[in-house]
Amino acid sequence: MIGALWQRWITFILAGNSAPSHITSADVKRTTVRLVRNELVHLRKRNRYREVSVRHGIIWLTGTPACGDVILHCGGRFEFGDQLPFLLQAMEDSEIELSA
Repeated sequence: MIGALWQRWITFILAGNSAPSHITSADVKRTTVRLVRNELVHLRKRNRYREVSVRHGIIWLTGTPACGDVILHCGGRFEFGDQLPFLLQAMEDSEIELSA
């Protein structure tokens, strides 16, 4: 329970006016995000992201409804296709790139 209080939550909303400080670069087609251990990212259909790749660390992915969990290590990538929404969790400090 205490650990949950320390987690940071991120929701990517294209209509948002400001980006979180841990997004190191963002453009129309790619967004790079640094995550701390146990940090969550909720990707929704309106985000239009089609792929995630792991630059550093380990990421756990699960779809909603659950369509099978995926663990990605450094260098790994996963294509969402039309399976969004997805929840991503950093299993350790990580950096990911989201591509449209």
